[in-house]
Amino acid sequence: MHELIIIGGGPAGLAATVYAARKQLKTLLVSVDIGGQMSLTLGIENYLGYQFIEGPELIDKFQTQVSQFPIDQKIGDAILINKLADAKNLSIFTEHQTEKVEGEVFVNGVLIKDLKSSESKRLAVTGIFIEIGLMPNSEAVKGLIELNKWGEVPVTCACETTIPGLYAAGDVTNIPEKQIIVAAGEGAKAALQAHRYLQRLVT
Repeated sequence: MHELIIIGGGPAGLAATVYAARKQLKTLLVSVDIGGQMSLTLGIENYLGYQFIEGPELIDKFQTQVSQFPIDQKIGDAILINKLADAKNLSIFTEHQTEKVEGEVFVNGVLIKDLKSSESKRLAVTGIFIEIGLMPNSEAVKGLIELNKWGEVPVTCACETTIPGLYAAGDVTNIPEKQIIVAAGEGAKAALQAHRYLQRLVT
């Protein structure tokens, strides 16, 4: 049985996982992926300790730290992945980054690079869609707690929601600054608050 379940593998979720593990809580991390929106960030120039680092590289460092602790992880939406894999009109490129969008008046291609082999590949396309997730991923708690008009989870400065024992952190909340370093700090704070809450239950 788990004492704490963390939903989401972005900076807030990963930081919460590290702090929960350090408090020796029996923790389960559930996420569609590791890194969240950070995996789509090509260059990060404002994360403490790095003058410049790419999103996937910072995710690797986060994941390395998380994997030092004996926590359970359930990563990936198996149903969605299987459905996508069966689609005949879809090609999936994981662990790639976009290097260049080509075309003059209209888009006619995109150059992508394999992050493992560093090999580049040109894809002939007539359109692209660029998205980094401006909408908060709050579907999991919709109907459980009241969201604000932007779909964010309202929290106190202690990451508390309106339900005792349910804490929220990161871009899903109403904290105004949507930055990696802010999300990581909020995740750490949420884990520490959850630890205090669990301690109160047993005393």
